[in-house]
Amino acid sequence: MMGTLKAMPELSDILAWTGDTVCDTLKRMARNKAPGLDEWRVYEMRAWPQHLHKAAAALLNEVEQTGSWPSELGGPLGILLEKDGTTDPMDRRPIWLMPMIYRVWASRRSR
Repeated sequence: MMGTLKAMPELSDILAWTGDTVCDTLKRMARNKAPGLDEWRVYEMRAWPQHLHKAAAALLNEVEQTGSWPSELGGPLGILLEKDGTTDPMDRRPIWLMPMIYRVWASRRSR
C-alpha cells in the first residue's frame, strides 16, 4: 500500500483533476520513461481515449479527497542497482518503482 497523503500540504487551492489535466500532464512527461509497476507507459496512457483520462482524473480526485491510495495499486517496489565501476556488493543505489498513475499525480502536484 502506498500510504496516505495526510502529511501533505493542503491542496484546496489547486484545481481538481479533469480528463484534460491528466492528458496535459502526460504530454509534459517524458515519453520514454520506464513503465510503472502497473506496466503502463506514458506514451500508452497518452493514447487512451478521453473517457479513460476522465476515469483516471476521478481516481486522482478520490485519492486527494480521502488522503489514501487504493491498495490495488500496490506500493513502491524497492530495488538496489549496482553502481558503475564498483565491485563491492554493498555499494548499491536504491531505486523505487512506483505505479505510473502515481507518477502522473506526482508530476502535476510537484510543480
